[in-house]
Amino acid sequence: MDTEKKSSLFLFGLFIFIMLVGLLGISLTPKWDEPLANNIYAIAGLFAFSGDWTQDLHKHQHMNLFIEFARFAAPLTTALIFFVLIFDGAKQLIAHMLRPRNGFELIIGLGNKGSAIAVSALEQGKKVIAIELQSQNSNIAMLKKRGAIVFNGQINAKVVKKINVSGAKNIFFCCGDDNKNIATAEQVLPLLKQTNSTCTPHIFVHLHSRILAEQLKQLPRFINNTQTELHFWRKSHVLAEHLLQQYPLARYANIQGVSRANVIIFGCNDNALDLARTMAKSAIYKTLKAPIITMVTGQQNAALQVELTAISAATELHLIDESALELINQPHRLLPLMTNATQVFIFEHEEINSFSVALALRNIMLKNSLFMAPIIYATDHNEVRGSPNPHTQEIPDNLFAFNNNSKDINISSITQPQGSLLAKRTHEHSYVVGNKAPAQCTSWQELPYSLKEANREFALSWHNKLAAVGVQFCSANHNVQLSSDELNLMSAMEHTRWCAERRIDGWQFNNVRSNLIKQHPLLKPWDELNAQQKQGNNEFFTNTVNDLQAMAKNREFEFGLQRVRTIAVTGHRFNALSPAQHSKLVKEIDNTLLKIKLRYPHDHIQLVSGLAQGADRLVVERARIILNAPFIALLPMTYELYKTDFENDNNEFEQYIYRALWYSEIPPIYQHVADMEADTQSARARQYASLGAHLVTFADDLIAIWDGKESRGLGGTADVVDWWQNKVPEAFAVKYPLKSVIDKGEAYIINFARDE
Repeated sequence: MDTEKKSSLFLFGLFIFIMLVGLLGISLTPKWDEPLANNIYAIAGLFAFSGDWTQDLHKHQHMNLFIEFARFAAPLTTALIFFVLIFDGAKQLIAHMLRPRNGFELIIGLGNKGSAIAVSALEQGKKVIAIELQSQNSNIAMLKKRGAIVFNGQINAKVVKKINVSGAKNIFFCCGDDNKNIATAEQVLPLLKQTNSTCTPHIFVHLHSRILAEQLKQLPRFINNTQTELHFWRKSHVLAEHLLQQYPLARYANIQGVSRANVIIFGCNDNALDLARTMAKSAIYKTLKAPIITMVTGQQNAALQVELTAISAATELHLIDESALELINQPHRLLPLMTNATQVFIFEHEEINSFSVALALRNIMLKNSLFMAPIIYATDHNEVRGSPNPHTQEIPDNLFAFNNNSKDINISSITQPQGSLLAKRTHEHSYVVGNKAPAQCTSWQELPYSLKEANREFALSWHNKLAAVGVQFCSANHNVQLSSDELNLMSAMEHTRWCAERRIDGWQFNNVRSNLIKQHPLLKPWDELNAQQKQGNNEFFTNTVNDLQAMAKNREFEFGLQRVRTIAVTGHRFNALSPAQHSKLVKEIDNTLLKIKLRYPHDHIQLVSGLAQGADRLVVERARIILNAPFIALLPMTYELYKTDFENDNNEFEQYIYRALWYSEIPPIYQHVADMEADTQSARARQYASLGAHLVTFADDLIAIWDGKESRGLGGTADVVDWWQNKVPEAFAVKYPLKSVIDKGEAYIINFARDE
């Protein structure tokens, strides 16, 4: 309950209480013989400072404590009510008089989305004005308390003039359903055009329907109605891009050893469909294959079929028209899906509990010795993983929650969605430097909305293409040079992504190009392009890379490029060292890390480790101190099995997991969990050997803390060093089809004689 309602209820309760106390006092006097209405009026009169009748009771010694209390408390209550009303009115009047005239954020509609935008804007120190039709909206009092100016009522020409809507920096339409948002926008846009303000607010209209948003992008009444920038945004699209950024598909497909991601999505709401659509058109990696997507829809209808048809045009899409619970109860159908899964997403549904489904799927993978694919499930609970509390432990159970409500919406994610800033700067830089933009698109402001979105999608795809050649964005430029092979690979990835994007948008192949009916002669796989077409694509892409590198060298753009180098860690286990041993080992580790940094001074260095006690953790810790290098946790088996290796660990393992960039477990090569539950089992040794093979395949360099002796067991430090320098045995060989293109580096051996 908000503060205003609480204060109103308190004052009303106080009024009733004083009335009852006063009536109780009168009941003890001869005055009670009068009609009840007269007694009620008499007590009520005390609130109006009319208490003369109490003097007669006092003279005749009929006054009592209850009447005395009512005579004292009633006028004070009246004064309190007047003070509250006057104070609140004065506060509103002052706020109205001092309201911002320009540069403010205007939010029309204070539902979940509108309120979330307003709160995030206020937290960033922005000035906020909101308009809400429903006076009973509980968000109004909360936003007023935080400093927002809120107008109750319908928006019209008078309100537009009163608050100087044209002076807003951004205007957000969050009025409810799509029809209401469109109708409100149509009402406001002409009023903006009539004003003579030099300000040009950006318009952000929320829509649930992707199809409607695509259609409105070309509607003249919207596009030509005002000179302001007009954006149609969807909460589900924002969520989809956020999920793919937080849980990239390539990392788990690589560890699974497959050439394309294999994703299972439970649910068919807007969030699920947008995630599948975004995957299909953006998750293109060096194998030039879009992910395989399996959607457990639970229902089918005509509107859903249209969406699914668009997605299937760009990727391999499988549909299971059953509920999650039905599928879980059919192991013979579920197991083949889970065997090949690289990630699982579970969205909310009125018939299922997403966490319950996630837990059931995890237990099925564990029971059947399957790759523990991460399960990302929806929850409306506010406290999801990712808490900044450094003492929070991250149990590696492969269950990850994401917030599915509007509280995750941030004003920045709407006004500057991922890739928008880079897209705008790339467009402007290309035009100014290379004069490549067409004459009618001389500025970003004049660029058609559809082309802005295409540029943004292209900008977002840079992360995948750069990762394929071992490069990432950073805060400072490091003069990264790309080879012709790397450029050709990135060009092929971009062509494949472009084809997927066009197919989802309804384009088809034809030898003759037509923008009107969406046909294009290049809309075919990269391998089917002729030499001339490939060369044209390569030349175009090389120009875009040159533009990106030129921007990276320009300090004005505040970003740069750098190579990524991954260092694997292997070594002996130990629980305690003497001070002399520890100091000597730390010194040698530090020297090795500095040697690597000296050799690759401009590279981003990260480590990958199994996090066993001893060498694994010590090297990771020293790299954090010496190089500020992050690390990835690659575990040989599930947490329940691996944890038994660490006695008296004091939860140190969980703390390391929490600090990791990300973690994953390698695919099991054992047939049954029981084979792993005893240290003497050969299956456990083989699983550690498989971890060694994964480290050798994953990394670009190796640090080994080794005594130079043969391994005490299969997959020990000596084996890992041997496999690095020679070849991983066929029995443990693994593939990383999506690994970045970096030549294999060196093995840095640190001599360490462990105690017998």
